[in-house]
Order: sequence, then structure tokens, then C-alpha cells
Amino acid sequence: MKSICIKSNNKYIIDYLLKEFSNVNLDCVYLSNHNFKIYNNVIVHYTGTNIKTFYNICSSVISNCILFFYERKLTKSILSYNYFYFNDIENKQILDDCMDLFTFDEDIYNEKYDAIYEAVHSYITENHSIVLSGFVNFRLQKYKEILDYHIDLCVNNFLIEKEYCEFINLLHLYVNSKESTIDIVHLVYINKESILIDDNKNIIQTRKQYV
Repeated sequence: MKSICIKSNNKYIIDYLLKEFSNVNLDCVYLSNHNFKIYNNVIVHYTGTNIKTFYNICSSVISNCILFFYERKLTKSILSYNYFYFNDIENKQILDDCMDLFTFDEDIYNEKYDAIYEAVHSYITENHSIVLSGFVNFRLQKYKEILDYHIDLCVNNFLIEKEYCEFINLLHLYVNSKESTIDIVHLVYINKESILIDDNKNIIQTRKQYV
């Protein structure tokens, strides 16, 4: 018999695991649930002979659990640590953009899932128990690197979109302020303020500067 004990103190995670393992398409799987002092334990017992399939199913359920319960929290943590200079509204927009990308881009989703699955499978075939929070914090470096890479892309896209919108707004102000005599204008940032300049590096006055 093979058994795997999954430890968590999150009720929703425990309920999720019990439900998912109850629905697996494999005979000879039995569940038990014990609440100890620190963790609530979901123990998955397998009395059959198809050990490879058993580990594959367990790895799949745990991987999906991590994606569902931990990914948004990890993304928020990375944003707070690496991009602390954004305000709350900007942070929320970038977080939402990241989660949309992580959820609906099939290639990225598969890349994340495979990284988690590989780490989980390797761990549970060598260990009889897994503390989910500790595993996520200390055993998923490759997965976190994938998150970090795509979060950085989302931040860059957000900044590009922000700069574009600011440029368009400034351009509208300039066009509406007077008849244009300049062929090319450039958007630059000085002390976090956006301004327009001409080819001679002269600041183009808009209504914004007069306010």
C-alpha cells in the first residue's frame, strides 16, 4: 500500500483536496482526514498495483490545488517586492492583467503547470507527506521564475500602455490649444511628469502646463 499525507491549515484547501481525490478515476483509493494540533491532514491511501498512475494523479491534484489557491498570493507578493513604486490602483490593474494572462494563455498555463507538476511528482515519490505552504515557499523555484518573468512582461506592457495614453492625452491638449507648427513631438519623463518636446528639445507648452 502507498500513502501520501497532505498537510494544510486552510479549511478550503482541505475541502478542495477531499473533493478532488474523491472523484479520481482510479480504484483502490481511500481517503482519511485527521485534524492535529498544527495541520489538518488529508491522507490518500492506495492499495492497488498501478503505482505510477497513483503518483501521477496525486501530482495532478496537488498541482491544480497550488495553482488555484496560491498563485494570486504569490503574484501579489512578487509585485509588492519588485514593483513597490506602483500605487494601489496601478498594482491592482497589473495584478488583474497578470492573472488574466496566467489563466487564459494556454502556453503559459501549461508552462506553469508542468513546472509545479514536475516538482510535486519528484517530491511525493520520495516523501510520504507534504506540507503545502512550506512546499510552495521553498520547493517551487522554477515555477516562481516563470511567474517573475511573465509578471515583468505585464509590468512592461502596463508602462507602455500608460505612456501611450499619456502621450495621446498631452497631444490632444496641444492640438486643441493652438494650431500646430511642429512636425514631430516626443514624450519624455522628468521627475515622474510627462512632457512633450520638439526636435530641438524645447518643451512644448500645453494647457496642462498652464494649470
